Amino acid sequence: MSKKRPSNRPSNRQPSAPTASTATGRDETDLFIEEVSEELQKDRLYRQLRRYAPYAIGAILALVGTAAFLEYQKSAKLTEARAASAIFAEAEKAPEGEEAAAFLSARDQLPKGYGVLATFRAADAKLVAGDAAGAAELLDEIARTGELEPHYIQLAQLKAALARFDTADPALLIAELDPLCAEGAAYRSVALELRAVARYRAGDLEGARRDLQALLEIPGVPRNASERARQFLGLMGGALEEDTTTIEQIIPEADQFTPSAVIEDQ
Repeated sequence: MSKKRPSNRPSNRQPSAPTASTATGRDETDLFIEEVSEELQKDRLYRQLRRYAPYAIGAILALVGTAAFLEYQKSAKLTEARAASAIFAEAEKAPEGEEAAAFLSARDQLPKGYGVLATFRAADAKLVAGDAAGAAELLDEIARTGELEPHYIQLAQLKAALARFDTADPALLIAELDPLCAEGAAYRSVALELRAVARYRAGDLEGARRDLQALLEIPGVPRNASERARQFLGLMGGALEEDTTTIEQIIPEADQFTPSAVIEDQ
């Protein structure tokens, strides 16, 4: 009996459709892969959070801390200003003749900046009371305070020179006013006028003329100061372009240029 040989012709049968059990197996495989991928992503995210979270938290805390500190500073400054204002108001209520003592007492209760202002007020009170030497001593104390802004120190030096203007040796006053007459000094115009008067008293008419001419060259110098400078130059025979025929009607002699008149017009 002969065996049939296998045929080499291609089969016309179509592949059978996947059964339900096969599809279910593939779905479970896909789900498993997705779950593993999600777990890997979560694990990577957690590792990154653990790595960078301390920096992020630190940055947030720094921002919050900075904002809180700035707010505290603002509140503290406001409280300080209100307290200083109350202390000043109380010192201003002092009876006549006791203002200087009141402001000096207030100075001991105030922060440094406000304390300097209280010292200025005490010096002014001493000047009003006729204690020029005591006022000059307080102003010298301010001028020796190196931590202040330059214009505060220069103001104290100027007021100290004014306080002893009528009693000090002109040479001493000139030396005190020299640095205040430099270019860029805060109160240069006032200092030049005062030094001109001091030089006039010392007999240095040429030096007084130079100071007054320098005063007139300052841009924006107060009108009253420039008028006094021109009048003073006219009294000393200085050559002026403008007419000075009425000088003697306004001020008959140079001695009437007092420090108080100089400051009142600034």
